[in-house]
Amino acid sequence: MSPRILVAGGLVLALAASGCGESERDKFVERANKVCEEGSVRVKKETNDPDEALRIGSEIASKLDALEAPEEIRADYDRFTKLQVAYWKELTAALKEHDSKRIAAVDEHTGDDLAKKLGLTSCDG
Repeated sequence: MSPRILVAGGLVLALAASGCGESERDKFVERANKVCEEGSVRVKKETNDPDEALRIGSEIASKLDALEAPEEIRADYDRFTKLQVAYWKELTAALKEHDSKRIAAVDEHTGDDLAKKLGLTSCDG
């Protein structure tokens, strides 16, 4: 085997191991999923305090909204984050009013379909 092939093969392996082959979209999805994962852990810890859970949920939505999505998925991601922000505002209002019908209706409009389409597996409910 020629030394050039060995060097080229080594470079390919080094690049793959360092994550250089990851696309901008993959990196973005990884960041967004991390926001959702961390937020989910925090919300689960606060299940006894609805106000704190809602505050954390709104914070998650804001952090997601602040991420800059790659052009190829920006329109869908912008719709997803708008749905998340609206979801947490509506859920907060419904819970404060103790309106179970409104809570159920809010839960149907979370943007889970868009999350799945975007690859946000940690953000889809």
